Amino acid sequence: MSSSCTKFDSCEALLEKITVSKACISARRHIMNHCFGGGDDKHKEQVGNRERGLARCEAAYETKCKPTPRPQPAPVTVPSREPDTIPEKPKIDPLIPTTVGGIMLLILYIVTAPLRPGPV
Repeated sequence: MSSSCTKFDSCEALLEKITVSKACISARRHIMNHCFGGGDDKHKEQVGNRERGLARCEAAYETKCKPTPRPQPAPVTVPSREPDTIPEKPKIDPLIPTTVGGIMLLILYIVTAPLRPGPV
């Protein structure tokens, strides 16, 4: 299989060629680095050629095979009655003033009992 990409290649063929090119580049670099101390200029040039070919294949794949993004509508803020949007009420218990007032009246009633006249 040729690793050069053409405009007639299917998306599957382009993807396969990209995968093969990446594997070949990786293998060539591995051999150059581990067996030949980095390789000579001629071998480095061959890796460069493969990388440029890979870039062309990837560009062809992006152009031909990637779906075009659909435009997204602008977000619209909608009023909500969700709990996180309702302002919190103050954490004052409305029964406390009534209860305290009621207790005070009860104490006043008890304390003033001796001052009141007897049963009428």
